[in-house]
Amino acid sequence: MDKKQLITRVIEPTLKQLGLYSEAAVNLLVMIAAHESVKGTYIAQLVGPARGIYQMEKATHDFLVGWMMTKKKDLAKSVLSLVVDKEADTMMYDLRYATAMARVFFLRFPEELPASTDVDAMAAYAKRRWNTSAGKATPADYKQAYLSWK
Repeated sequence: MDKKQLITRVIEPTLKQLGLYSEAAVNLLVMIAAHESVKGTYIAQLVGPARGIYQMEKATHDFLVGWMMTKKKDLAKSVLSLVVDKEADTMMYDLRYATAMARVFFLRFPEELPASTDVDAMAAYAKRRWNTSAGKATPADYKQAYLSWK
Protein backbone atom coordinates (compact mmCIF):
# COMPACT_ATOMS: atom_id res chain seq x y z
CA MET A 1 0.00 0.00 0.00
CA ASP A 2 1.26 3.48 -0.77
CA LYS A 3 1.89 5.29 2.52
CA LYS A 4 1.38 8.79 1.15
CA GLN A 5 -2.00 7.89 -0.35
CA LEU A 6 -3.06 6.20 2.87
CA ILE A 7 -2.22 9.38 4.76
CA THR A 8 -3.65 11.96 2.35
CA ARG A 9 -6.66 10.06 1.06
CA VAL A 10 -7.73 8.05 4.11
CA ILE A 11 -6.21 8.94 7.47
CA GLU A 12 -6.13 12.75 7.32
CA PRO A 13 -9.61 13.24 5.79
CA THR A 14 -11.16 10.72 8.17
CA LEU A 15 -9.61 12.25 11.27
CA LYS A 16 -10.47 15.78 10.13
CA GLN A 17 -14.08 14.81 9.44
CA LEU A 18 -14.35 13.38 12.96
CA GLY A 19 -12.58 16.33 14.60
CA LEU A 20 -9.80 14.00 15.80
CA TYR A 21 -6.95 15.15 13.58
CA SER A 22 -3.44 15.71 14.83
CA GLU A 23 -0.05 14.91 13.35
CA ALA A 24 0.55 12.63 16.32
CA ALA A 25 -2.62 10.65 15.55
CA VAL A 26 -1.70 10.35 11.87
CA ASN A 27 1.80 9.11 12.63
CA LEU A 28 0.61 6.69 15.28
CA LEU A 29 -1.96 5.16 12.92
CA VAL A 30 0.67 4.88 10.18
CA MET A 31 2.93 3.10 12.67
CA ILE A 32 0.17 0.69 13.70
CA ALA A 33 -0.65 -0.13 10.05
CA ALA A 34 3.03 -0.45 9.16
CA HIS A 35 3.56 -3.09 11.79
CA GLU A 36 0.22 -4.84 12.20
CA SER A 37 -0.68 -5.41 8.53
CA VAL A 38 2.86 -5.20 7.15
CA LYS A 39 2.21 -1.85 5.48
CA GLY A 40 -1.26 -2.77 4.31
CA THR A 41 -0.32 -6.18 2.94
CA TYR A 42 -2.88 -8.09 5.01
CA ILE A 43 -6.50 -7.12 5.50
CA ALA A 44 -7.21 -10.14 7.70
CA GLN A 45 -4.92 -11.85 10.16
CA LEU A 46 -3.57 -15.09 8.70
CA VAL A 47 -4.09 -16.97 11.96
CA GLY A 48 -6.48 -15.14 14.25
CA PRO A 49 -9.48 -12.82 14.36
CA ALA A 50 -7.88 -9.41 13.60
CA ARG A 51 -9.28 -7.42 10.66
CA GLY A 52 -8.29 -4.45 8.53
CA ILE A 53 -5.00 -2.64 8.03
CA TYR A 54 -4.75 -1.93 11.75
CA GLN A 55 -5.60 -5.53 12.64
CA MET A 56 -8.35 -4.87 15.16
CA GLU A 57 -10.15 -7.87 16.60
CA LYS A 58 -13.93 -8.19 16.49
CA ALA A 59 -14.16 -8.19 20.28
CA THR A 60 -12.27 -4.87 20.42
CA HIS A 61 -14.39 -3.41 17.63
CA ASP A 62 -17.62 -4.41 19.34
CA PHE A 63 -16.42 -3.09 22.71
CA LEU A 64 -15.53 0.27 21.12
CA VAL A 65 -18.93 0.58 19.46
CA GLY A 66 -20.60 -0.03 22.82
CA TRP A 67 -18.19 2.35 24.58
CA MET A 68 -18.95 5.13 22.10
CA MET A 69 -22.70 4.54 22.36
CA THR A 70 -22.44 4.94 26.14
CA LYS A 71 -19.70 7.52 26.65
CA LYS A 72 -19.31 9.40 23.34
CA LYS A 73 -22.70 9.42 21.64
CA ASP A 74 -21.90 12.28 19.24
CA LEU A 75 -18.69 10.58 18.19
CA ALA A 76 -20.53 7.27 17.76
CA LYS A 77 -23.00 9.00 15.45
CA SER A 78 -20.15 10.44 13.36
CA VAL A 79 -18.10 7.25 13.21
CA LEU A 80 -21.01 4.94 12.55
CA SER A 81 -22.37 7.26 9.85
CA LEU A 82 -19.30 6.36 7.79
CA VAL A 83 -20.70 2.90 7.07
CA VAL A 84 -23.90 1.04 6.47
CA ASP A 85 -22.62 -2.29 7.81
CA LYS A 86 -21.28 -1.72 11.31
CA GLU A 87 -19.68 -5.14 11.62
CA ALA A 88 -16.00 -5.72 12.40
CA ASP A 89 -15.43 -7.29 8.97
CA THR A 90 -16.22 -3.89 7.43
CA MET A 91 -12.73 -2.84 8.53
CA MET A 92 -11.27 -5.19 5.91
CA TYR A 93 -12.66 -3.23 2.97
CA ASP A 94 -13.48 0.21 4.36
CA LEU A 95 -10.25 2.01 5.18
CA ARG A 96 -11.99 5.08 6.55
CA TYR A 97 -14.04 3.04 9.00
CA ALA A 98 -10.98 1.04 10.06
CA THR A 99 -9.11 4.32 10.58
CA ALA A 100 -11.94 5.82 12.62
CA MET A 101 -12.15 2.77 14.84
CA ALA A 102 -8.37 2.68 15.34
CA ARG A 103 -8.39 6.35 16.37
CA VAL A 104 -11.35 5.82 18.71
CA PHE A 105 -9.41 3.01 20.37
CA PHE A 106 -6.86 5.51 21.69
CA LEU A 107 -9.45 7.96 23.02
CA ARG A 108 -10.09 5.71 26.01
CA PHE A 109 -6.70 6.36 27.55
CA PRO A 110 -5.99 9.36 29.79
CA GLU A 111 -2.56 10.31 28.46
CA GLU A 112 -2.03 12.40 25.36
CA LEU A 113 -0.56 10.78 22.29
CA PRO A 114 3.23 11.00 22.09
CA ALA A 115 4.69 13.85 20.06
CA SER A 116 4.44 13.25 16.32
CA THR A 117 8.22 13.45 15.95
CA ASP A 118 9.14 11.16 18.86
CA VAL A 119 9.28 7.79 17.12
CA ASP A 120 10.61 5.96 20.18
CA ALA A 121 7.79 7.25 22.38
CA MET A 122 5.22 6.40 19.69
CA ALA A 123 6.61 2.87 19.40
CA ALA A 124 6.51 2.38 23.17
CA TYR A 125 2.95 3.74 23.27
CA ALA A 126 1.86 1.47 20.39
CA LYS A 127 3.28 -1.53 22.20
CA ARG A 128 1.75 -0.60 25.57
CA ARG A 129 -1.71 0.42 24.36
CA TRP A 130 -2.34 -1.36 21.04
CA ASN A 131 -0.35 -4.57 21.37
CA THR A 132 -0.36 -4.73 25.21
CA SER A 133 2.03 -6.73 27.35
CA ALA A 134 0.37 -9.93 26.11
CA GLY A 135 1.31 -9.29 22.48
CA LYS A 136 4.44 -10.57 20.76
CA ALA A 137 5.52 -7.26 19.23
CA THR A 138 8.15 -5.03 20.77
CA PRO A 139 8.55 -1.26 20.55
CA ALA A 140 11.49 -1.94 18.25
CA ASP A 141 9.18 -3.86 15.90
CA TYR A 142 6.82 -0.89 15.66
CA LYS A 143 9.68 1.56 15.15
CA GLN A 144 11.35 -0.54 12.46
CA ALA A 145 8.10 -1.03 10.52
CA TYR A 146 7.31 2.68 10.70
CA LEU A 147 10.74 3.86 9.65
CA SER A 148 10.99 1.34 6.80
CA TRP A 149 7.69 2.42 5.18
CA LYS A 150 8.79 4.94 2.58
